[in-house]
Amino acid sequence: MTGTVILEASSGGYLCALDDGTLTVSEETGEDRQGPTAPEIFTMIKVTEARVAFKTAYGRYVSLNENSRAITAREEAMGVREMWQPLTRDGVRTHA
Repeated sequence: MTGTVILEASSGGYLCALDDGTLTVSEETGEDRQGPTAPEIFTMIKVTEARVAFKTAYGRYVSLNENSRAITAREEAMGVREMWQPLTRDGVRTHA
């Protein structure tokens, strides 16, 4: 699993990384869309057999803040907090 991806929320909107590093879900959904915008496109990078990282269009990594449990996209370098384990829709772990 590598390459460009979009991450769809249960609302039908896409995860969107803003230039200040915050993450939100786009409100625009439906068949009228022309496709995802640059802030909605992430690059998925294989880190290990079980972990991936997500890089935004702004060159930052999606990261978990362990203290606040907030997910942001402000990190310029990849570390442990920037590694994620992909799951299938039914919650089954997959290999990266």
